[in-house]
Amino acid sequence: MRKILKKYKLKKSKEIFLVITQFIIILLHFLNFTNYKSLVFFKSNIYKNYFGIFIIIFGILGIIKSIKDLGNNISPFPEPLKNTSLVTSGFYKWISHPIYYFTMFVSIGILIIYLSWFNLFLTISLIIILKSKIKLEEEYLNNKFINYYTYKKQTKI
Repeated sequence: MRKILKKYKLKKSKEIFLVITQFIIILLHFLNFTNYKSLVFFKSNIYKNYFGIFIIIFGILGIIKSIKDLGNNISPFPEPLKNTSLVTSGFYKWISHPIYYFTMFVSIGILIIYLSWFNLFLTISLIIILKSKIKLEEEYLNNKFINYYTYKKQTKI
């Protein structure tokens, strides 16, 4: 029994760490206090900015639609809520974790606009955090929903 409790606490600690880190990285992206010329690794041009803005808008719209598709099933933590169902409609029909992937799009869009080493570090860090969160969430979903494995095989991403 002790081993199970210890493993459970370790998983919960990891979940809390992933969520807090994810929100800190996103906050740092939007604060972007390092827009110094010395940190920029590529010359800027107006078309790059438009492209970055397009990717950010695409990501934000995708996040909004994905949240709407999830409805009451939404949680910042990888473990699904108690009375949830497996969502397989909307973006979830094609992508198994659209909120995470659209969040990556927003991060990449910000990177494209600023092209700084700091934003590159934040984008890579966010991708690593979200991939870890996806892996943990898939363990939970696989244990909770009998048909998750079949659903996962049907989705493209």
